[in-house]
Amino acid sequence: TGNGTSAIQSETSLTYDSETLTIGENDDGEVTIKRSPATSSNGGKLYIQAGNATGDDKIGGDLELYGGAGTGDKSGGSIIFYSHEGGNSGSTQGTFTECATLGPSGNLSIDGNLKLNGTNGGSIQSKGYDGGGITFSTNTSTTPNDFVPRARISNTSGAQATLELLKGCNLKIYNYSENEIVSIAGAPQADEGRIKSF
Repeated sequence: TGNGTSAIQSETSLTYDSETLTIGENDDGEVTIKRSPATSSNGGKLYIQAGNATGDDKIGGDLELYGGAGTGDKSGGSIIFYSHEGGNSGSTQGTFTECATLGPSGNLSIDGNLKLNGTNGGSIQSKGYDGGGITFSTNTSTTPNDFVPRARISNTSGAQATLELLKGCNLKIYNYSENEIVSIAGAPQADEGRIKSF
């Protein structure tokens, strides 16, 4: 390392060998790669980019992110994203909060909304064909960490998909004025299973 004018000094916690840069001490502490802050200005961008292709019809390099490998019966680490909303006007820096987590099993947890911003809309796709599908689950105020399936789009081999409402959920259809026009009650009550037209 050096400051631009001093002699370069070796660092025991930084090695570069066979195109692999390794940083950090022999411990379980944190290591941070951070861009220098700007003075009285917006923060500068930090790019991490895979290799560009050259020549005709060549594929660009992939950018791959890895959580740390676990051992024994323990899972690997998650990939966690942090940022924060804007606060009060002034020079006080915001506090970072977790906004998304990609877990070791491939589950993506988002603390916010999922937006599909394609020009022609977007799609949610599932490879569950024979007996699989897509399930929508929510939690409750009394069990915030336990999720209950509420609706499912299921599919079986050779058949069209089926929309299923679970756990007593109701089906309601609204018109352009957001007035309810059709309702099918699923909750255990006097109107259970009845179709109402308004």
